[in-house]
Amino acid sequence: MKIAVLGWGSLIWDSRNLAIQSQWQLDGPKLPVEFGRVSMGDRLTLILEEGAKILQVLWALSSTATMELAKENLREREGTASRYIHFIAVDSNSEPPALGVAKTVWDWALVKGLDGAVWTGLGSKRPEGHQGEWDYEARLNYLRDLKENGRSGAAEEYIRGAPSQIRTTLRSMIEQELGWKPLAGPNCTKVSGD
Repeated sequence: MKIAVLGWGSLIWDSRNLAIQSQWQLDGPKLPVEFGRVSMGDRLTLILEEGAKILQVLWALSSTATMELAKENLREREGTASRYIHFIAVDSNSEPPALGVAKTVWDWALVKGLDGAVWTGLGSKRPEGHQGEWDYEARLNYLRDLKENGRSGAAEEYIRGAPSQIRTTLRSMIEQELGWKPLAGPNCTKVSGD
């Protein structure tokens, strides 16, 4: 089976035990991506978020033999529950999703001649004790506070390590305000014709 693993954050530069058989390709589906989840180490990580800027994500070919193995492998790499691992199957027995991210991924996978795709579907998460809106300004304030308190190491590393093509609205604000520019990217391959 040809199953794509979709990525837009740390999967790209820190694949760990992720079973992939190709380099990360730059011509993945276009999805709504933004920094919006406070994770371990005070990192503000990338998620798919409704209303976010639509960006072309990356993908690699899974080296697993089945969709179930691909989902489990991604779940293990992400250290999360199965319910946060999303997938689509493109075969004669499957109906295309009606709308949303799954429909976009299904359409993209069909064009690419893939049998399916897996991706992480973690949602937004605020810092503990945060009250009020979790908008761009609140997220930028969170990062400012980390920097002012000398605790921004992991957050800066994550944001700077994100693939340079993931040019979210908040990333532009972070670069301007905090100076956290992208690091040199991973060994990705741009597919000809794009």
